[in-house]
Amino acid sequence: MPRRWAGAALVVVVLLLALVGARLSGIRVAGTPYAPIRSSAPAVGDCIGLVTGVVAEGRPVTSFTVNSVGINEVRFSDCSLPHLGEVVAFRLLTAPASTALSSSAPSTVKPSGLSSAEPSGEPSAEPSGQPSARPSAAVTTPDGGGPDSDGRWCRDVATGYRAHVTFKVRDVSGDGFWKPATGQRFLTILSAPSPFEPSARWAACAIVAPGLQEYLGSYVSSLADSPTPAPFGVCQQSDENPLPISCLEPHRIQEFATAMVGGQVPAALVGSCAELVERMTGLPDTSAGGALRIAVVSRGAGSDERAASASCRVEVVGDRALRATLIGVQGGPLPWA
Repeated sequence: MPRRWAGAALVVVVLLLALVGARLSGIRVAGTPYAPIRSSAPAVGDCIGLVTGVVAEGRPVTSFTVNSVGINEVRFSDCSLPHLGEVVAFRLLTAPASTALSSSAPSTVKPSGLSSAEPSGEPSAEPSGQPSARPSAAVTTPDGGGPDSDGRWCRDVATGYRAHVTFKVRDVSGDGFWKPATGQRFLTILSAPSPFEPSARWAACAIVAPGLQEYLGSYVSSLADSPTPAPFGVCQQSDENPLPISCLEPHRIQEFATAMVGGQVPAALVGSCAELVERMTGLPDTSAGGALRIAVVSRGAGSDERAASASCRVEVVGDRALRATLIGVQGGPLPWA
C-alpha cells in the first residue's frame, strides 16, 4: 500500500512540475516576433551622439536650416557625454492602413540630406508673449501626409526656437532691422517603415550644432540664460578666409546678426549692433579691454540676398584667436585658442 501511494504521489508531483514549468516558460504562440514601432523612438530631451550620411558632410550652416534623416543614420547617446544635438519634439502618427502603406513606399520617402533653409536675414515670426525654452511635448496625431509633413512640422518647431532668440533681443535690434545669427540647425528624424505596423510611424525634431560638432551641456537650457555650448554661433577664420568654420576652430570673427540693406547702414543702426552684441554675449565690456571690436560690414549689393546684406560682428584685435562662441559668455574668461 505505501508503495502504491508513493507512486501516485510521484505521478502528481511530475504533473504539477510540468504544468508549472509550462506556465513559467510562457504560453507558446505561433508567429514572428517584432519590436513595436515606438521601441526605437527617442524621447524629448534625449541627446544625439552621431549622425551619418549626406547631412553630416559640408561646412557648418550659417542660416536657419531644417534637414531630414532616417533613424538608421542617427545614434543616440547619454546627455552627460559629448553629443551633437538634443531632441526637442516628438510625435507618434497613425493613419488608415491604405494611407500608411503608400506613405511608407520608397518613392515617397525623402532621401537623406534634403533640407529647407532660409537666408538668415529674412524676417521671422515673433511670439505674442514670452516664449518657453522648454522642449515641446510628445503628441499623437493623425498622419498628415508622410515625410514631407514631418519636415513641415519640424520646421514649425524650429521657427518657434528661432523666434525665441529674436524675442530676447527685440528691443536692441533696431526695430527688427538686425536678425540674430546663432547657427541654429534642426533635423527631422524619421522612423523606419515597419511591415508589421504599416499604420503607425513616428517623427522627432532635434536641434543640432551648426556643423554637427560635439558639445557638453544643453543648448535648450542656454535659451533660459544658461551658458551657450561652444559650437553654437556663426564664425569665420578671417576676412582673408571668409568661409564659415566651426566656432570650435580658431577664428577671429563671429557674426551676431545680419540685415537686408541697400547702401550705407545708418549710424543709429550701427549703435544698435553694439547693443545687440552686448545683450547676446552678456559681456560687461564688449571690447574686453581692447582685445575685441564690434564692426558693421557691408556684403555689397546685388540680386543675391546674402550679398545684399550687412553683418553685425565681433572681430579680434591683434594676433590671437577664439575657440568657442561668445554667445552667453557673460563675465567669464574669453575662450582664447
